[in-house]
Amino acid sequence: MRKFEITTNRRSRPEIIKAANGFAQSIPNRLAKEMNPSRPTDGASSRVIVWREQDEEAEAGRIASLVLDLNEAGVPFRDIGVLVRTRAAYGQMLEQFGALNVPVLPGGRTGLFEQPVATVLARTYCWLTNIGWQESLYHWGEPVELAPLLHEYTTVFELRGQPHRNRVKKLLEKWRAQSARTDRSADLVGDFYELLDVLEIRDWDFDDPIRLNILGTLARFTSLLADYERVRRRARPDVNIHGEQVGGEWGGAWYYKNLAIHIVNYAQGTYEGFDGEPDLMIDAVDITTVHGAKGLEWPAVFLPSLTSNRFPSSRTGEQKDWLVPRELFNAAR
Repeated sequence: MRKFEITTNRRSRPEIIKAANGFAQSIPNRLAKEMNPSRPTDGASSRVIVWREQDEEAEAGRIASLVLDLNEAGVPFRDIGVLVRTRAAYGQMLEQFGALNVPVLPGGRTGLFEQPVATVLARTYCWLTNIGWQESLYHWGEPVELAPLLHEYTTVFELRGQPHRNRVKKLLEKWRAQSARTDRSADLVGDFYELLDVLEIRDWDFDDPIRLNILGTLARFTSLLADYERVRRRARPDVNIHGEQVGGEWGGAWYYKNLAIHIVNYAQGTYEGFDGEPDLMIDAVDITTVHGAKGLEWPAVFLPSLTSNRFPSSRTGEQKDWLVPRELFNAAR
């Protein structure tokens, strides 16, 4: 048996590898190994800087301020990444970035529903079909009521007065009536564009980076609707008649119910790992998990929440239960 050691890191700059090697020495019971760099140093512009704050809120606030400083120095928002261990750490970051009007793109497509704009739209489709909305993966779905939903629209889309709110309400009630009909073909994207028209998106100031960020979120939500519509409308094999095809779904109550269920599952990260390509046209800070960031690079990266027993996890390195008896394979290896 021959032994091969892969000790050269061909991805990271020497400065990052040096910091990683130093940190690795603190890991108990670690195999003796050290990474070696392959890429050249990037000079003074490539640095690893460490600091600490009192709590998560202060840390997120400082990162948001540093992001603004970098942007004012000429670094586009899209060239900045914030990497966390899990999506549970998004909350404080999104709150502080929102307070300072920093455009954010959380977590690829599965992080879409960390944005208030996407959340109110998702809850709309739940309301249409009486499907419960889940605030998180570990909560039961709760029914969505029209009055608080309209309040969300007023806040998120800055509706101008009661007449504007009434126009949105009238359209949503029309949607709900249409969603149960079987004599009408659904047009998810067309209906969505009608909603954007009633919300008066066309009147926004698109020189405002926050408005552009929201427009990017709306575009991503449109893609989700179009993907669902495309898949549902495909013809498929008839399970009752061998060799025959039946047409796809074009509407009806369950067409919309399945859409709402699909959106809820999407929002809770059920499709994690199917993020697709990032939209490089949106000038926004990327917030994603360290696992979701594999293969990606940013000129400036922040790693918050490096808290003992949390990141790295306290469970790292502990013996796990195996589905296969340990005596049947080399468990130590």
